[in-house]
Amino acid sequence: YGKQIIWPFSYQINTAKEIILKYFGEIPSSFVGVHMRTLKDAETLRNANPFIFQKAIDLVSKAGFSCFLVGQNSNYSGIKKSKNVFNTTNLPLSQYQQECLQIYIWSHSRFFIGSNSGGTNPPGTFGVPTIWLDYFPVRHSRGLVKDHILPKRIYSNKLGRFLNLDELFDESYLQAQPMHEDPLHFKENGYKLYSCKEDNLEKSIKDMIYELKYFGQGVNQEKDDFLVSELNKNEFTPYKYGRKFY
Repeated sequence: YGKQIIWPFSYQINTAKEIILKYFGEIPSSFVGVHMRTLKDAETLRNANPFIFQKAIDLVSKAGFSCFLVGQNSNYSGIKKSKNVFNTTNLPLSQYQQECLQIYIWSHSRFFIGSNSGGTNPPGTFGVPTIWLDYFPVRHSRGLVKDHILPKRIYSNKLGRFLNLDELFDESYLQAQPMHEDPLHFKENGYKLYSCKEDNLEKSIKDMIYELKYFGQGVNQEKDDFLVSELNKNEFTPYKYGRKFY
């Protein structure tokens, strides 16, 4: 913020808590941050489907977590209002206050749920695992070892079916995930885009809650140790491209 470093220092965390108490009346003991991309730009194929994000919020709420909605350019008009869902995007805050609030949510969430967007990147800096929901394009996927990737499903008119995970990384299907992400170009090449399956989302959230309970949260655990522990009881397939895909 200008010449001032924004980091989860105690005084900046206190600023965030003051804002939460002022506008929401309570500070949840356990919460999940949510960032839903809704930009009208050249990359609209990355945008979120409000329905699948509402499903994620409902599942998280049912599991006992509150949700903080973040994103200066996100539109949450399609998300139902609820007592344990706090929309921080329309608060009358200064830039400094907004950034203190975001850094608190990014660093203190039990886990994070977000689109392929800049607002979903920071939690990993603080060891907070992320569920990348309706991720597109998959061949540009990023994330840390504890993250989950739930790609958008790509239907091929030519094949008469959805592309599988291996095909999403196969150069033969590059047109299914165009660099410039032009919706018309995408359609002209015979592809349709759909949200991930709801049962995959439900499994991801259940697994994430279990993994946090069993493995804990933070950046100190070595990647190899985590993978070996997981692979002792899970098949290798979900991890074959470096992260856990659903």
